[in-house]
Amino acid sequence: MVHVYHGQNNPHADLGCMDDICWFVEELAVLVSGQLADRSLAPAADAIAAGRVPKQLANAWSGKYRYGVSGSIVEFVMKTYRTTMLNEMMKKTVPEDLLGLMRITEQELLAQWHAYVTKLNLA
Repeated sequence: MVHVYHGQNNPHADLGCMDDICWFVEELAVLVSGQLADRSLAPAADAIAAGRVPKQLANAWSGKYRYGVSGSIVEFVMKTYRTTMLNEMMKKTVPEDLLGLMRITEQELLAQWHAYVTKLNLA
């Protein structure tokens, strides 16, 4: 349902054509559906501990940790910037536009996400 809603709010109804932001497309659905809380998925904290933190957002949706990493990035955006930010992000088609909404660079986002996950894991 989230993919359908996202497709209705995006200039590209076929979300599959947006590989550069697949971390956002896929993990928005994971977060909204509640799957991020599923402990059978490899959590982001495990990715950090294993040294498998993505250096680029485009690499977040890959490998064993893709659900936990990408989902927690979207969760971080929602909690840090505001829930309505996700609605605006659904209208974007390229990484630069997603980051532009937050007024942040890719490296800043990844560093802030890393600190967020680390803090959650220690709490």
